Amino acid sequence: MKVSHETLPGSKVRFDIEVEGERSQKIHDATLQRLLKTIQVPGFRKGKAPRQLLMQYVGGETVRAEVFEKLIEEVLREVRTQHETLKPLGQFRLGQEGDDLFAGFRVGEILTFAAEIDVEPTVEVADYVGMTVTVEPVQPDPEAPGRMLAEFQRRRAPLVPVEGRPAASGDVVTIDYVLRQPDGQPVADWEDETGVQLDLLPESFLPEIVAGIEGMNPGEIKEIPAHLTDSEDGTAEPEPVVATVTLQSIKVRELPSLDDDFARSISQKETMAELQAYLDEREANAAAEETEERIQTAIVNALVERTHCEVPQTLLQQELEFLLQRNCRNFRSQWGKK
Repeated sequence: MKVSHETLPGSKVRFDIEVEGERSQKIHDATLQRLLKTIQVPGFRKGKAPRQLLMQYVGGETVRAEVFEKLIEEVLREVRTQHETLKPLGQFRLGQEGDDLFAGFRVGEILTFAAEIDVEPTVEVADYVGMTVTVEPVQPDPEAPGRMLAEFQRRRAPLVPVEGRPAASGDVVTIDYVLRQPDGQPVADWEDETGVQLDLLPESFLPEIVAGIEGMNPGEIKEIPAHLTDSEDGTAEPEPVVATVTLQSIKVRELPSLDDDFARSISQKETMAELQAYLDEREANAAAEETEERIQTAIVNALVERTHCEVPQTLLQQELEFLLQRNCRNFRSQWGKK
């Protein structure tokens, strides 16, 4: 077998291949031998029919097509193995239509054809010596440790019943509610709920309903107009609804003191001062790490701008398939579909 190759634009390589006739003849003989053992020609025991009769029974073109396919597959596999240093990607593409190539194929004769394959691209980076990038450093958020401690406070706070006053912002209430359209019809995808525990904060439920619950007393029933937005980005036209809310109870979180006992209960620090110092240091380290990531990203982006690389179609297709599969996995994970 004779093989030569040349590099083409678009990170491709073309192979010109010449296969000796003996190779196809060998595959042809092996194919007939296999058929003799597996196919029984009428009037003959299996494996005893003359080859000429077997060819007539099976069909000469069928045998020739099988030999052709095996020859091309075997040759291309060998070419790929011999040229692994080129780092081939994907599958070979014949230089002419397979039917046209098959039409000129004769068992026992020389076969000449061309095939192309994508290869890993060569990345050419321009001179980067003296390259500079500008990055805005990330400043530590001085409020972040306090917010974290406040969240731990909220999680550890026991709920204490409230008496003698109506519901107020920040309370934890237990409600029943029925959601209906203004004409009394049910609202799609919403069910009647009982015993729902709710923080009276705008972000915890529909803001209009949260605001409407404020000022209610236990046992009170109230109709509260509200609006639903179907789209996640809030661009759809809001749908008017009416919530019938029954307030069952009001409670408040009794926040624990931010003292040494509290610090020990949520961490391995012995004092609140040690915990505060640890949280401050962690916030500073996080800001420094994010700054470093920005620097690395800026350097990579600057190098990419100075880089020339012809991306082959195979890599683009692989990336497209990867993104499609990832989105499908995310969709199944989100919606519970298999």
